[in-house]
Amino acid sequence: MHLDSKSSTSTSTTACKKTAMNDQLTELQARLTFQEESIDALNHTVARQANEISELQQAFKKITQRVHVLSQSHIASEAEEAPPPHY
Repeated sequence: MHLDSKSSTSTSTTACKKTAMNDQLTELQARLTFQEESIDALNHTVARQANEISELQQAFKKITQRVHVLSQSHIASEAEEAPPPHY
């Protein structure tokens, strides 16, 4: 009978270890899934921001060109203007 008690304890210990390992594996799988979803969301955000940066760079280039064209207009600057007649 002494052998049966040891065998029962050994089986119980092995079952507990398996349950603990299964719990750990489930937790790791859940963490991996969460990390994969987080990485996908971050990749989407980075791609969207890259597009926005590109659009902003193009808009900035157009504005810079427009300012350059306007600064070359034939309108005299304030420094080049004659003072008003009442001075």
